[in-house]
Amino acid sequence: MNLHKHTPFISFLMTAIVMTILFFILGFFGLSGSSISSGENYQQYLPFIQSFLRVLNGEESLWYSFSLYAGSATIYTYLYTAFSPFNLLYLIPGISMITMANMIIIIKISLASATFAYFSEKYIKTEQHLTLFFSLAWALSSCFQMSINNYSWYDAYYTLPILMGFIIDILALNEYSGEKDFAYRKKSRETLLFLTLCLTYLFITNFYMGYIISVFIILSYITRTVIYIITTKDTKHIPVILIRILLPFMLALGCCSIFFLPAYLFIKEHGGLFDNTIPTLATTIPDIISALFINSSGNSAGQIPALYCGLPVLLLIPFYFKCKTIASSDKIGISAILIFYSCAMISPHLNMILHAIRPHGINNTFDFSPCIVFILLIIAEQTVLSYQNTYDLPLKSLRLYVAVLIIFYAFTALLQSMTGINAATENSLILNSVFLLLWLLWLYLYTKQKCSVRVLMSLSFVFLLSELSINAFNSLSSFAGSTSDSPQRITASAFDVRYNKLNAALSAIKTADPSLYRIKLNGGNNYNEAAMYGINTLSSYGISDEEKVRYTFSTLGIPNSPLRIFDTGTQTFTDMLFSVKYTLTPDENGEYKLTQNKEALPFAFTVSPSMSAYIPKDDPFETEMSLLNSMTDDDYILYTDVPTEMIKNAAFSEEIIPSGGLVAFKRITNQVNNPFVTYYISDADDNTLAWFEAEDSYVAPPELLADYSGLDIPHMLSHNAVTSGLSEFPYDILNKTAGDGNFRSWTLDFTGADSENLLHKICFKQFDPQEMSRAYADLSSHQMELTSCAPDRIEGIVHSDDEHMILFTTIPYDKGWTAYVDDNKAHVIVTMDGDFVGLVLATEGEHKITFVYEPQGKLQGTVITIVTFLVWAVLLLTRPDKKSEEKKTLKKSTKNIHEESPKENND
Repeated sequence: MNLHKHTPFISFLMTAIVMTILFFILGFFGLSGSSISSGENYQQYLPFIQSFLRVLNGEESLWYSFSLYAGSATIYTYLYTAFSPFNLLYLIPGISMITMANMIIIIKISLASATFAYFSEKYIKTEQHLTLFFSLAWALSSCFQMSINNYSWYDAYYTLPILMGFIIDILALNEYSGEKDFAYRKKSRETLLFLTLCLTYLFITNFYMGYIISVFIILSYITRTVIYIITTKDTKHIPVILIRILLPFMLALGCCSIFFLPAYLFIKEHGGLFDNTIPTLATTIPDIISALFINSSGNSAGQIPALYCGLPVLLLIPFYFKCKTIASSDKIGISAILIFYSCAMISPHLNMILHAIRPHGINNTFDFSPCIVFILLIIAEQTVLSYQNTYDLPLKSLRLYVAVLIIFYAFTALLQSMTGINAATENSLILNSVFLLLWLLWLYLYTKQKCSVRVLMSLSFVFLLSELSINAFNSLSSFAGSTSDSPQRITASAFDVRYNKLNAALSAIKTADPSLYRIKLNGGNNYNEAAMYGINTLSSYGISDEEKVRYTFSTLGIPNSPLRIFDTGTQTFTDMLFSVKYTLTPDENGEYKLTQNKEALPFAFTVSPSMSAYIPKDDPFETEMSLLNSMTDDDYILYTDVPTEMIKNAAFSEEIIPSGGLVAFKRITNQVNNPFVTYYISDADDNTLAWFEAEDSYVAPPELLADYSGLDIPHMLSHNAVTSGLSEFPYDILNKTAGDGNFRSWTLDFTGADSENLLHKICFKQFDPQEMSRAYADLSSHQMELTSCAPDRIEGIVHSDDEHMILFTTIPYDKGWTAYVDDNKAHVIVTMDGDFVGLVLATEGEHKITFVYEPQGKLQGTVITIVTFLVWAVLLLTRPDKKSEEKKTLKKSTKNIHEESPKENND
């Protein structure tokens, strides 16, 4: 049996064994409490996979969901996260979602190893042991890089080697001087069209990494083509060369238009795609060098890619450029690409180009690390292959390079020690030192020629496997969380128990009340649980959410950020307005207790035309009353000021300077010895509310230490936050300075905060439940009665009169929504300062209302996709006309004969 034919399979199996062993050691397949599904992969990846699985089961719309944000188009999110075909494995019954996630990760990493092995053997022509050597480096280095990013991006790693193989085939066609191969004959067409298919697959599985890899492919193709044109002076075929690289991308984008066009139009409408700002990159040379070592990802700002792919790979880089058997054109091309990406690490403008479609305009050089690592491994492969004997490596250069490497490592280690070393950093320094010493030993054996070439190669393989395995272990271990970080980890068994219990509680609610009420989840660690369990809520993540809507929520006292909002800690009127009717809170046994907000309005009701004059006020209390009064044309007083004489504060070793009474203050020092500041109010009750406005910056914000609404986590005050029902702070810690009596306390924790103007405003209000009940009775009497509801189609009955002519809904405004009144298309208006969908009901009486969501560009995108596939099929299936080809050959031969005849006559 020829093992070379099975090298990709051997590489796949070898990597799968290594990764499975690492996963078992870390407890990812056991009951130790560890899990790969922690942090972003639990809070982002798994929820959207679960949401997508509901789409596959017909339980949810592909295009819109009320379980994302306050209601959002979903196609953009699914393109970014969920469209990998491997996600179909989650449909297999009997396997926990957490366990299947681990298995899929191992499969993808192993598949990356297999495709790299295929590329190496076919295009680099390496020997089998070298192929296994470097394919393992590619697989395990990808494990490190994706543990820093997003596990949904693994598809790019097994796709990239295949794409680069197609590019080499196309370059070979370009550089062939034969006329026939410059035309679109069978071989060249199949290469181009299969490249199209591979690009389409990459775009669908993750459009963002598809863009990152596409830039790399085009850059590689253009660089090599320019060198070829300069070398050969052949400019005649430039149009054909350009078509060969542009056509596959155009066809691939056309095939994806059914998804891409609606996503593009949605993001364009909401501004999320074009708000890129040029970042300030704090890149330094030590950061780049540090990124080349074990378990080091560059500087703290996260702007350096994780370039680690093994010290043997790094040791071989200089010899690539010194090797005489490697063509100069190849060296120039490699150098140009490396220089481009090196500049992108420190140039904000280049960095922005490489991340032109990054959600929220966030630019991060981690994302293009696969491109750089791929180049480094190819350099190493070609270097080893070019030297027939290991002893042919230039000794002086090798010694010099190792010396420089050690000096740079010592320098970066010194910088890390000066800025403080934690346990992980210290372990990494020790590990890197050990491996540097091992490679010095290898250098000694090489210099003294005390070992055979075979032994040296075996040592290299063992060292590399050890390095990469330890690095993968460290990165996965740190990412999965330590025992002190248990809230960020979840095991398969814990996930299943929690999912089943919560799902049962939700099913009971939906059975009893199938209407479109939003539900509040308490006691969870995952801010995307709404998407995971398929419930309507405000608490979720939205890649494509609209900044203006987030601002509106902020003015109403709902804390939010560019990534998510929270429906906990909001005011009673906000809960009533946004239909948070039910709350599920786990008890000590993990069972979910259901509470109901009886004063919860449905998602739509008629209001006064005066609402068009609504303007947000300075704080959410005033904003709520302004909104309520504009809806009803009445004068409601929901909140009154807490008398200042009832408010006292206590600062532990921190001097508080009141500014404008007790509603604002500054900290006068950055030194926080005992970082607690407490406000307490005598004779306060659950209707005493507090609002803290904190500085919106990247410094650590203060935390509110309180147990509210069933949550036992500190409340971050980086945005507006209104809290109610705070637990009593044990005021004996205050040395009983408050005296005797009933006190309610609000304690701020400034640990880690270093801003002198950290808190801008603090105010306390007394809420009036009777006024709220009166307001609810007024608004609920004009509610829309739902008759049918789905994520993309809602129907109901509503009554209107002269005083209530505007139908207000809490659906965020999007051009995809169309409304019908009595089956006649109606003009959709925007309410609440242009943020939510509404209607003007021109006539009094009962009306049938229908809201339908159809994403912009869906029809046009579908047509483009169909046409593109037809073009793709025609180009692939048609064959050259042999008779036409023979006529062209005969005509060319005849022409040549005629051109030569005059010369013969002259002779």
